Amino acid sequence: MEDDTAGGFGALLRRLRRERHLTLEHLAGKAQISDRAISNIERGRSRGPQARTVDALADALGLDASERAALLAAAAAGRVRPSPVPTGRCVLPDPVADFTGRTAELATVAGIVADRDRRAGHPRAVVISGAAGLGKTSLAVAAAHHVAGAFPDGVRYLDVRGLDAAPLPPDRIRWLLLGSLGVPDRHVPTDPTGQRDALRGALHDRRMLLVLDNVADEAQVRDVIPDAGPSLTLITSRRLLSGLDHTHGIPLTGLSTGESVALLRGIVDGDPDPAVLAEIARLCGHLPLALRIAGNRVHARPGWTAEALAARLAAETSRLQRLTAGDRQISTAFALSYRQLSPAAAAAFRGLSAIHGPEFGVGSAAAALGLGPDDAETVLDELLELGLLHPVPGDRHGFHDLLRLYARDRAVAEDPPSVRAATVSALDDWLLDTTVHAGRWFEPGHGRGPAVPDDRAPLPSAAAAERWLVTERPHWLAALHAAAAAGRHTRVVEVVEALHWFSDRSYSDRTWYDVFRLGADAAIALGDPLLSAVHLNYLSWAESMCLGEHATAVATAERAAALARRIGDGRQEAWAWLYAAFAARRDGDGRTLRDNGDRAAALFRRVGDAEGWSQARLCSAAGRRMLGESTAALEVLAELLTATADPATAPAPGVARHTVVQAELMAGSVLADDGRWAAAADRFAAALTAEDGDGSPLIRARLEDELGTALLHLGRPEGTAHLDRAAVLLAGAGETAAADAVRERLSRWRPA
Repeated sequence: MEDDTAGGFGALLRRLRRERHLTLEHLAGKAQISDRAISNIERGRSRGPQARTVDALADALGLDASERAALLAAAAAGRVRPSPVPTGRCVLPDPVADFTGRTAELATVAGIVADRDRRAGHPRAVVISGAAGLGKTSLAVAAAHHVAGAFPDGVRYLDVRGLDAAPLPPDRIRWLLLGSLGVPDRHVPTDPTGQRDALRGALHDRRMLLVLDNVADEAQVRDVIPDAGPSLTLITSRRLLSGLDHTHGIPLTGLSTGESVALLRGIVDGDPDPAVLAEIARLCGHLPLALRIAGNRVHARPGWTAEALAARLAAETSRLQRLTAGDRQISTAFALSYRQLSPAAAAAFRGLSAIHGPEFGVGSAAAALGLGPDDAETVLDELLELGLLHPVPGDRHGFHDLLRLYARDRAVAEDPPSVRAATVSALDDWLLDTTVHAGRWFEPGHGRGPAVPDDRAPLPSAAAAERWLVTERPHWLAALHAAAAAGRHTRVVEVVEALHWFSDRSYSDRTWYDVFRLGADAAIALGDPLLSAVHLNYLSWAESMCLGEHATAVATAERAAALARRIGDGRQEAWAWLYAAFAARRDGDGRTLRDNGDRAAALFRRVGDAEGWSQARLCSAAGRRMLGESTAALEVLAELLTATADPATAPAPGVARHTVVQAELMAGSVLADDGRWAAAADRFAAALTAEDGDGSPLIRARLEDELGTALLHLGRPEGTAHLDRAAVLLAGAGETAAADAVRERLSRWRPA
């Protein structure tokens, strides 16, 4: 039995008959056609009846002009079976000879084609989207050739000219496609509904691939895409076309470094250095169009080398102008998208070029544009939709390097200098203000956000403040450098001071050397000896902890101590000796560590600084442990824990918790040094309990590692779970080598 849901003319006739509540017999009587003949038509056994039969059926059904035209077009399409070889219209171009990369994207298209008969509700269309120059058309053509064998009824390609001032209208697209299927022009309905039904009828039971290139928006192709049958549509667009139903999106990004180098190598003569090609690829942002332009420039000029081109592209101010070869220019490709923006989005595009770095959040965009978050999201969505920005995980937005340069060029050309300066100033001030508010969450006795929350970065908790500081670091650090370059020394000191306590949470990060160097330079420039001593102390810490330059760190701390003594400030002198002790600890100098710790503790006790005293006593104990003075080290730690537990002598709560964790950890380490594993395990467990997941992941990893090791020495297998957690924490913090070392030790404990 024939399929009762066969498409084309039969499906259309059946729908029209049922809409009029006619049986086969009733329609046969009215049309003077046998009911068997009508049944064969509806079942698909007769796909394209002659015009006189169609006229009789139309009269019997009482069709209006539009419906009659659609029925005639469906019959005509049924009489002409498209051949695998196009008739001359809508011919698929040849693939690019040196098409490179996009392996994953080609596999995605091939997978969708393979699944379309096996999976209900498979996508009706695949949308390849992205910014100018990403090679969307080249990919679509390559993919169409790659899967053409799965479409025995042929492939049809049509550039719908979505970037032109007047893109092809939907009726023209349908007319061209129907013509490519063999439907005579005189049989193509003139009304949209008739055209749509005729095209869908012609494609309903045919296995064809349609390639619609350069689509402007959803409205241009919504009534072109077949909504049933085995055909598939492959679309390219600079827009995401998220308003289309039943589609699978393939948003393109740049090529990988390897793919970019391979593309350049295929264009450039000779055997250029792969490192130079990789640098050209980086400067081209891995955009296929930019890479082809760059490669062609070298190829067309025998006197040029890849090294010469890389040198020319290095200057940001002229890079776009140099990416020109003949009538190809990367800026021209970008301009086609830019001209499609609304005035508000175009202004936003220009303004966003003031943002430092390749990605940013809504808060930064809102600050740069002088908008609230909701209004900023509206313009960002328009830029995302057109491919001028791309989405980044974490609800962030990415700005391709070349697009950012183009946006900057448009800002210079279209916006008064005062507007540009105001944008940069507003953004940097917001970044620095927010950095101060975020950093103060970690100051002893502070721990709260701004009195009036900023909806661009509310910072309701320390965790939120830490996320913001980590995520936005490239932005606030660039703003801090800009403030320093502008001689805003008081502002720099304020920001650096607010970050002082937060820096302890990621003390191996070189960022802190940059931050505290700027702070020390600003304090010295202000001519304030107290501020200079404070910030030289911070710099000493960073030189030792971040750079490993311990001798330099000691010299910087001694310089701070001399300044503090000169003005009679015992607290800052104490901190100077403490920072010198920190450097000695990192350098493995136990005697200097012990003595400077004792000296700092005495000064802190004299000025009543419980926070500094607790840190100095930790150094005193660490020096004694390093010198093998175990009993003395444990006595210092016991004294420290007693003082921390007494409200009269305890430091601020955050410092107290940190002190307890460090004291219990060090006590456990001293006991472990002596092989007293049971007592050591108790102290490590106490440290882990005191830490309570609120500190640095690196500290918690150390605690998990030490406790797990002690338990395994006691023959307790639960120690392996602690080492597992330590490895996970280290890996999550980017300490890959340390994580591998823990796993290697763990493998020796686990039975084979």
